[in-house]
Order: sequence, then C-alpha cells, then structure tokens
Amino acid sequence: MKLTVINSVVNLPSNVFDAMRPYLASLVRPDTEIEYVGIQSGFPSIESDMHGMFNGTEVVREGLRAAERGAEGIFVNCFDDPGVQALREMVDIPVYGGYVPSILTALSLGGRVGIITTDHDGIANEERKARTEGFDGKIFSVVPADMMVGEVFGGDGVDERLADVCMRMHDEDRIDCVVLGCTGMQQAVARLRERLSSALCPVAVVEPLAAGVTHLERSVALGLTNSLHIGLTLEGLVK
Repeated sequence: MKLTVINSVVNLPSNVFDAMRPYLASLVRPDTEIEYVGIQSGFPSIESDMHGMFNGTEVVREGLRAAERGAEGIFVNCFDDPGVQALREMVDIPVYGGYVPSILTALSLGGRVGIITTDHDGIANEERKARTEGFDGKIFSVVPADMMVGEVFGGDGVDERLADVCMRMHDEDRIDCVVLGCTGMQQAVARLRERLSSALCPVAVVEPLAAGVTHLERSVALGLTNSLHIGLTLEGLVK
C-alpha cells in the first residue's frame, strides 16, 4: 500500500519532520509505504482561514502529483484540513486531513469530547469546523493551550501545558476524551499520556496525525474512498 503525507506548511522544522517518520512507521502495517512531500510556497503555519486558503491551493497541486505517481491514499498533515475538500473533488482515492478521523475516533471512545486548540482565536475555527462537518453539539469543550503553532513545533514544555489543560477540561467540563488540535503536537503525546497517567487522570487523548493516517490506511485496505467523484481538473486555470 502506498500512501502520501502532504505537509501543508513551508519550512517545517527538521525536528518535527524527523520525528514523524518513525512515529508513523510504528503505527502502520509493515507493507505500507509512506511518501512524504511538502508544499513549495505558502505560510509556515496555518492559524486562520486565509492561511488555509493559500496553503490549501499548494496542497491540491501536490495531491494531484501524488495521485499521478500512484498514491492509493493522501493524508494532509494539518488539523484544519486545508485543500482536503478540493482534492476529494479531483481524485478517486481517499483523502483525509487530521480533523474528521480524530473526531470520529474520539466519539467512539468517550461520551464527552473536547478539543485543545493552540490559541484563543482557534475556538471560533473549531466551532465552524464542527458545524461544517456535522459534529455540532457533539464537542462539549474547546480550550486553548495559549501557544502559537511555532511553540508547538519547538516542543519545550508542550506536554506539561497540554496536561494541565486536559486535567482542567476533565475536572470542569467532565471531558473524558481530548483531541489535540494540531498535528504538530504528536511530539508531545507520549509524555502527555505519561503525565496524565501519573496524575490518575483518566482522559483518553487522540492525536490527529496518528488518527488520520491510520484511518486513511484502513480505508484503503477496505477498498473505500471518500472521493466526491466529480473529476474536476486544473484545465482552464488562468495563470
């Protein structure tokens, strides 16, 4: 099985990229090959609709190239799913970002689901995505970790801050499953779970990079696709 992971930001820090390969290799089947590609232009983080619009265009270009190279499924490495809907209009293979697989996984684990977003501006974005994807009323809490995406990539103290938010969500909102609202948080997830276990906090943590790629792999293995089967192309694009 051949999957392609598209990193949806430019200048992804090497520590994040280097950690991603062994992390996903430990989760997928031995016969699954993952190709990693990145966009050539755009913003270094996606923290608004504007960022997502520009970077999503480049994601579409890379996704089309990946399909031409024989990819059987595409994962867009971002919790905001930039370009995912457009690619579903253009290719026959399954395409997922981090958001939908993570929420579906969380809903299968807990009765009260919450999301940790990066900063306060992300709250409205999460509420909009929930309405768009049909999860409105199923997410009971969205709490910012008060950090920018660049800080998440840095890694220092991220697990401690996330653990504090998880425990507060559990105590105040009765959340029993937390979704991490940035795929860059994968670097901290192991230490985060250790902190929660040590604190006897029973919150399940869904990490979107793992949830998304394994969901994609399962879809391919089952012969399923979320393609919209419209068959749109870039023909006629005026440059």
